[in-house]
Parts: sequence; structure tokens; C-alpha cells
Amino acid sequence: MNFSLRDSRGMNYVELILAMAIIGILFTITFTFMTLDYRRRANDVAALGIMQGLVSDARFCVGNGSDLKLTGDGTPDVGRPICENTRAIWPEMVIGWEYKDGASSVPYEGFYFSASSTHDSSKGIICTPEGCTATWDTGY
Repeated sequence: MNFSLRDSRGMNYVELILAMAIIGILFTITFTFMTLDYRRRANDVAALGIMQGLVSDARFCVGNGSDLKLTGDGTPDVGRPICENTRAIWPEMVIGWEYKDGASSVPYEGFYFSASSTHDSSKGIICTPEGCTATWDTGY
């Protein structure tokens, strides 16, 4: 066998472009799933932050003898004041989260409100005068 440089062939342009396209498609699929997971995690932490921010406003309301303003089914009335004595409003939840019904308050005693994840039923946030508790491991 006699080998020379003329006999050896590398990849032609079509094969090279095809290999690059396959690598690009695999990268795109992997990157998409990674960013979706990070986006959900960020929304989970943002929802927890929103709920924790509401606790001090709710403490103010209940401590001054006001009920929390809720809708008929006990969900926070988004965009409306939290109670009579404050300009703080119930904010909208981040994408993938919603307020749960059954919230309640008793003037001078306490309150309870919660939210749940729409993409993972095991994730929820429960808030009382002592603070908020997440039903999943937040990592901190």
C-alpha cells in the first residue's frame, strides 16, 4: 500500500456544514431547557420575595385594626389597597404563580394568605404574621 497526500481526503464542505448544523441543533435544545429551568427558579424566588414584602404591610393593617381586603373567595384583590389604612396594593404575582383562595385576617390578631405555583403543584408559599414559609427547598 502506497499512501500519498493526494489519496487522503478530509471532510468536504457539505459534510462540515452538516456536522455544524447538528451541533447547533443539539446546543439550541440543551440551552432552551436550561434557560427554562432557570427562569422558573427565578420566578419562584420572585414570588417568595413578593409574598415576604406583603407581610410587613399586612402586619401594619391588622395591627391597626383593619381587615385585609380580599375578594369574595378569599383571594387578595390584585391592584387594590391591602387594607383601609395604607396605600400599599396587592401586587400581581409573577408568571407561573397565583394567589390561593382562603386568605383571612382578624384585626389585632393575625392573618393568613398564600400562593401556589401553576407549573409545580408541590410548590407553595404560606404567609402569617411570623413571616412566609416556602414548601420547597429554596437553596438558602
